[in-house]
Amino acid sequence: MDLDAIFKAYDIRGIFPEQLNEEFAERLGKAIVAFFKAKKIGIARDMRLSGPKLHSALVKGIISQGCDAVDFGLCSTDEYYFCIAKTSLPGGVMITASHNPKQYNGFKITGKKASPVGIETGLLEIKKLVEENNFLNAKKKGNVLKKNLLCAFEKMCLKFVNKKNVKKLRVAVDFGNGMASLAAKKAFEELPIKIIPLCYGLDGSFPNHEANPLVPENRKMIEEKVLLEKADLGIAFDGDADRCFFIDERGKFVPGDFICALLAKNFLQKQKGLILFDLRCSKFVAKTIEKNNGTWELNKVGHSFFKKNMKEKKAVFGGELSGHYYYNFKKENYVSDNAVIPALQILELLSVENKKFSEILKEAEENFFVSGEINSEVKNKEAKMKELESAYNATAKKIFWLDGISVEFEDWWFNARPSNTEPLLRLNLEANSKQLLEEKLREVLKIIRE
Repeated sequence: MDLDAIFKAYDIRGIFPEQLNEEFAERLGKAIVAFFKAKKIGIARDMRLSGPKLHSALVKGIISQGCDAVDFGLCSTDEYYFCIAKTSLPGGVMITASHNPKQYNGFKITGKKASPVGIETGLLEIKKLVEENNFLNAKKKGNVLKKNLLCAFEKMCLKFVNKKNVKKLRVAVDFGNGMASLAAKKAFEELPIKIIPLCYGLDGSFPNHEANPLVPENRKMIEEKVLLEKADLGIAFDGDADRCFFIDERGKFVPGDFICALLAKNFLQKQKGLILFDLRCSKFVAKTIEKNNGTWELNKVGHSFFKKNMKEKKAVFGGELSGHYYYNFKKENYVSDNAVIPALQILELLSVENKKFSEILKEAEENFFVSGEINSEVKNKEAKMKELESAYNATAKKIFWLDGISVEFEDWWFNARPSNTEPLLRLNLEANSKQLLEEKLREVLKIIRE
């Protein structure tokens, strides 16, 4: 069992049963009890085909140590976060591989109030406990306690919008045969919208497409459905339903940072405060926040950084380019990322503004030209970033190192940040015109790839 291959920066993930299996899950259950020194541990799983086997083994490991397993059953990841925090458990495990292909599975471990457990916050200690496998079974096994909080989760999500504001929109929804089929569908039923469903129902074999809407191929079905049905918009969820993505009425994908700006606008109309967004996001986000009398700060990429900083700085909302959106306005969401709330917010925003989605996006599309994330294989990532600094040091308006290197000019900017796990440098670039975007992309990529 190669633990180095499956323990990632924020979770555990690998191919079943080659990289992780029932034996590993049982050991992990024991290790988690030892790590938290807990009498109760929360567990949940998504719809993946290997989920039941891993779930049974995980429970076996937990209760063998005299610890109760509080089983929330089938959950989206955002619902799982809510369950752990709402029940004041010291920790928990979600069995999921998020948006990965069907042969994968994994484990997301969280502490008190659903705080993330990553490499820097305990995952290495858990790895060591699994590796050593020095566990003694308790004289008395723990119990399995079943608990379902789906209705409570739905009610919490609906608190973020005024249901009376939402009009009878036609909405194509790609549930991805994932957990949104439970979590999101229930919330949508509370609204007067007309749902046009795609890939509805739990099916871990993903018979229609992989549950990763960031891959253009996986969005073809919903883009075509929006046009065919003349829907007002489309919403696509990933497998464990902690991220959602949007398609406008033209069948066009809306970048995550443009959505972040619209969510911030919706938020600030109800509650003023600090908003965090990751440093890859378009300047359209900052401009929108300022226009709506909010304040903002840039943040490092990654959910552990967002959750930590949002708590410390009392930020009301946070957003990432990747489609993760974090909420700290209602105490019930416990500074967790959520996919149902942004879906509800966008429905409310479109209804209140009474405009086509494309009309609301017009300012962004005409003034902010973004590259999207471009990966380049680089042997020495640190040296290459220093080379970028040297190339632009004399002419740049500003250079900073919050997360990789960010270089800003009056009419364009870029960020190049290293991958944690691969020999890749990830480039995001934005310019004030399409021509300038293409010109500067060639220029920066030449430096990175030569």
